[in-house]
Amino acid sequence: MTPMDTEHTMQDGSPQVSFDEFDTFIRKNANVTPFPQTEFQCTNFVAGSHATKYRAVRQALLEVATRNHGINKMHIEIQRTDIDIDERVYKLDKLGFKEGDIPGKNDFEARLLYLELTDKRIDRGEYVKRLTQSEMELRYFLDWIKEQCDDDEQKVASYMVLDKEEEHKYWVARMAKQSAVDLIGYGTINVGNIDSILMMPEEDQHKALDMALKYAGCIKSGMERMKLKAEEDVSFLDEGMPSRKMISDAQ
Repeated sequence: MTPMDTEHTMQDGSPQVSFDEFDTFIRKNANVTPFPQTEFQCTNFVAGSHATKYRAVRQALLEVATRNHGINKMHIEIQRTDIDIDERVYKLDKLGFKEGDIPGKNDFEARLLYLELTDKRIDRGEYVKRLTQSEMELRYFLDWIKEQCDDDEQKVASYMVLDKEEEHKYWVARMAKQSAVDLIGYGTINVGNIDSILMMPEEDQHKALDMALKYAGCIKSGMERMKLKAEEDVSFLDEGMPSRKMISDAQ
């Protein structure tokens, strides 16, 4: 039984919460199961959230660097925790306690060591889970970068160099995309995006607004085609179904 499962008195006087075997199964498995960002999430909503391929690949590279750092830190934390665990096992052995022994009420040092040992093992399990999550996410980003760069190291290296022209294109494309979303959703561009567009050179303002109108028009056109197709499908279904009047007459 872990400290998490021990009985305790509710401080607010409310009835103690109880857990059945199924609850315990869920809690136990939720503790050890990694829940990383999915491949779809990493590639579409992290890297793919950017308006140009240049920025998307650079974002993925940044995510790789972040995961690398996290993985290295987790390895260190696991090793540090293993040392802490070994130290407490050693101290307990010196006190004459073996694994599984239950200290008496007055064995205060041993009781604290057992508590610390349990705490360190809980931490270790969490570090291992985080390590697995980071490694899975790292795999998703690495695979996506390799796909975008055709497994070409030179192409990958080119994205690691700041390109002023690509940065310029990115900001124009980003403001165009954000403005297009405003146009589709609200019929006008919100004040924040207008303010950002006005900070750009006049030529870029024209480009961003022109792209926004074209982008919004394409999406609206696509949505209209989908709407007409849906109406067509519903109409087809109606042809093969009896009317309400016919159903009423039959009853």
